[in-house]
Amino acid sequence: MEQRVPFMETMFVIEALHPDGWRPQGRAKLEYWAYQEAQMRCCSDGRNYRILKEDANEIVALINTSSCRRSGHPTAVHERSHAGGA
Repeated sequence: MEQRVPFMETMFVIEALHPDGWRPQGRAKLEYWAYQEAQMRCCSDGRNYRILKEDANEIVALINTSSCRRSGHPTAVHERSHAGGA
């Protein structure tokens, strides 16, 4: 009879860069949600983040503040209206 190996889900580990090295900050089952969480944290605290594929100990993403919006909508530009009126 064939033995089945239990299915192990790949987990993605979110790590933040601190002065003393990388520290785990969370985990997610899907790379998409790990990325979303890391990006949200990065834009909030300004730290660099990375996502590791746990079973392979492989870096799958690096996140820095270049992916953060600066203020409001990125295409919002304050200009005077050229329409009539004040």
